[in-house]
Amino acid sequence: MTFLPRSFPPFSGPLIAGRLSQKIGLAAGLGIFVALLAMAPPDNLSPRGWTVLCVGVLMTVLWFTEALPLTLTGVVPFIALPLLGVNPADKVAASYFTPVLFLILGGFFMALAMEKWGMHRRVAMAALNRAGGSARSILLAVMATTAVLSMFVSNSAAMLAMLPVALAIIAATGRPSGDEPEQRRFGQAMVLGIAYSATLGGFGTIVGSPANAASVAIFQKIYGTEISFNLWAAFGLPLVLIAVPLAWLLLSRVVFPFRMAALDRAALRSAIGNAGRWTGTDFRLLFVLGAALAAWIGMPLVRLALPAMSDAHVAILAAMALFLIPAGGGRSEALLQWEDTKAMPWHLLVLLGGGLALADAINSTDLSRWLQLHFAGVSHLSPWVQLALLAGATLFVTEFVTNTATVSAFLPATVALAGSGQIDPVVLGMVTAFAANWGFMMPAGTPTLALAYGTGRLSVPQMVYAGALMDIGGVVLILAVVLGVGGLVLGT
Repeated sequence: MTFLPRSFPPFSGPLIAGRLSQKIGLAAGLGIFVALLAMAPPDNLSPRGWTVLCVGVLMTVLWFTEALPLTLTGVVPFIALPLLGVNPADKVAASYFTPVLFLILGGFFMALAMEKWGMHRRVAMAALNRAGGSARSILLAVMATTAVLSMFVSNSAAMLAMLPVALAIIAATGRPSGDEPEQRRFGQAMVLGIAYSATLGGFGTIVGSPANAASVAIFQKIYGTEISFNLWAAFGLPLVLIAVPLAWLLLSRVVFPFRMAALDRAALRSAIGNAGRWTGTDFRLLFVLGAALAAWIGMPLVRLALPAMSDAHVAILAAMALFLIPAGGGRSEALLQWEDTKAMPWHLLVLLGGGLALADAINSTDLSRWLQLHFAGVSHLSPWVQLALLAGATLFVTEFVTNTATVSAFLPATVALAGSGQIDPVVLGMVTAFAANWGFMMPAGTPTLALAYGTGRLSVPQMVYAGALMDIGGVVLILAVVLGVGGLVLGT
């Protein structure tokens, strides 16, 4: 997940240099939009379909330049589509909500409760206290723990929970002056490793990132197929299990190679500190989170008794339990109170709704069929090449644009590739979703990378170099995992 905890200032995504670029983006977007509307629709495309395409181009330009706040760009379909005669306002408004958004909402509440009671930090400390003693094993333990945390709390919350621990570990490795370069490289690998793992862990579950849930919701609008919690995890968990060790090897062996003797375990424990004993509050919160996870995993069994049950129902029921179950320990409050929700990114629901409304408009016109016909020329390429082009283009754009906006812009266009029938739509959806979340190059690209750069231990060229290697390897890894799992799970 990508919303920020209360201890970190709001961050909207990639930083656009100054207000001039925003003005240029707004002027360019509106200019292109008006010019396209004035043109006659191309062959085989109706005026309604052409209008939807024009609105999609406008939203893409506004998203990519952040000429408007992302949430305001999300309401463009509600304004433009009814006024231009595509769909009535009530139908467009209905497109802004879907059961998957309830899944996002419940995930927000659960992550907020974990942050409130420090569960994410407690898990991190427990895992690190059981790690090996070598510098590389400590680095791997820190990265793995961060990735696990990031599956259930925001990426930035996982980063903030682990960063003080990592800095304490780095300080505890102080060596004589002759070894200072080794310590410096170890510290650089540690800080950047946490940032990478906080992003990679979000791939593991639908609730790991709003962009994941946006992908599921838009995919269902376009293809009429549900991607369940388990189906997502079938693709996401293998990617996490492979990507985190590979990122560890890249940082510790290639980008920042270091050789350090075994670390002093007593010094590390002293530096990390003691999280204290588990309390009744911890166990009550753990019960709610565990019950939700068990229900998601066991959804086929749950549906035997309750056929209408869905992943979104589980998320909302768990959220309601957090507001009803007392925290205990002499406290009169519940595990979660409404005042706590002020830190939640409510605006993301509107942003996601804009992508859903655009996808619904594409399906309600002949634009979907036209896109398939227009891109039929790529069908002579192998599915590997088609997917590689899709992953590469999506990954490049997400280096400069927020993940959710990239998904909203790229996923509807996958119908062009799906039209040939060579590639399973689920495979297309997963490749797009993973590539949209992958960017690792730009220090201002995500809150986790910004936090890593803010430690002062990394230069921009170092981050770009390491991120470029991650991005290149990411295209190959995403394709290998999605096609491999797709062959086993989907029979493709």
